[in-house]
Amino acid sequence: MRVAVTGTPGVGKTTVARRLAGERGVECVDVTERVREGASAGYDEKRDAPVADMDALRRSVPDDAVLDGHLSHRLCPDHVVLLRCAPDVLRSRLEGRGWSERKVEENVRAEALDVTAAEAFGVEAPVFEFDTTDGTVEETVKRVAEAVEDREARTGVVDWSAHLEGKV
Repeated sequence: MRVAVTGTPGVGKTTVARRLAGERGVECVDVTERVREGASAGYDEKRDAPVADMDALRRSVPDDAVLDGHLSHRLCPDHVVLLRCAPDVLRSRLEGRGWSERKVEENVRAEALDVTAAEAFGVEAPVFEFDTTDGTVEETVKRVAEAVEDREARTGVVDWSAHLEGKV
């Protein structure tokens, strides 16, 4: 089974994906690293990031794995785990990584506007949505593992519209 762990950068994808893969005894594939290692179709100077070659990525991932990355939902998964984080908390996480203000703002806006969520809900796989703002990693991994095992899609859990109105 191919499980995609997706979301805006900074929501906890890598931590959750690695632990979930460990619990399932399967490989955790770092999709971003695969792009950096050659599954790319060039470089976007404006965004300061490689452009993913989605066909090359699809060919490079095994059928039984946990896929970690904000593009993982586009790699024909059996299940999509969508992690979300409150925009103000996400901002502090990304600033703590030393990201430029431009990159921080781009990703905070993407989270507030549900960009990755909108893409994830468009794939032909059940989507399991989780808010990682306050929960511990252990709690999140447990909730994710249970949802995937039960195959009970959880959508519409997160709504950041108050952030857009300046209330958060």
